Amino acid sequence: MTCSRVTKKLVSQERYLFFGAGAASTGIAEMIVHQMQNEGISKEEACNRIYLMDIDGLVTKHRKQLNDRHVKFAKDMPETSDILEVIRAARPGALIGASTVRGAFSEDVIRLMAEINEHPIIFALSNPTSKAECTADEAYRFTNGSVLFASGSPFPDVEYNGHIYKPGQGNNAYIFPGIALGTI
Repeated sequence: MTCSRVTKKLVSQERYLFFGAGAASTGIAEMIVHQMQNEGISKEEACNRIYLMDIDGLVTKHRKQLNDRHVKFAKDMPETSDILEVIRAARPGALIGASTVRGAFSEDVIRLMAEINEHPIIFALSNPTSKAECTADEAYRFTNGSVLFASGSPFPDVEYNGHIYKPGQGNNAYIFPGIALGTI
């Protein structure tokens, strides 16, 4: 929600792509849905703004084995495991990683997020840092410093283009209480 001050968008005006669809991602997604409802949109509309990807790709309604916690977020879209394809179709303002897949947010992924958003929100929440979807340095460099970045583990400051960027830390100990308090 702090990102809203920079993006000038309400939580309910963004789309969110979670890379990793386990309990951490669905827990954060549920809190985002709650905040969107507080901003006046329906639960269904809120869930439509959230996309989940897991080891099998985009969570769609076409899956044979759809997990209960994924049903409300499942999309009526073609199945794909290509994150770039999902970003192009969904046009998310926020990309949230909780997959423990190092490098999942490649240069192409980060640059595409910057292409479609003035200030892309990229949270690489997997920890330890060796399992983060991208590094802070990659996020700042590949967005020319426009990213709103947080990670699950601490990253050092990043010097880029004459600026020093201080990466935010947003692991579960901060994210869940912060979103919960913000929605009250």
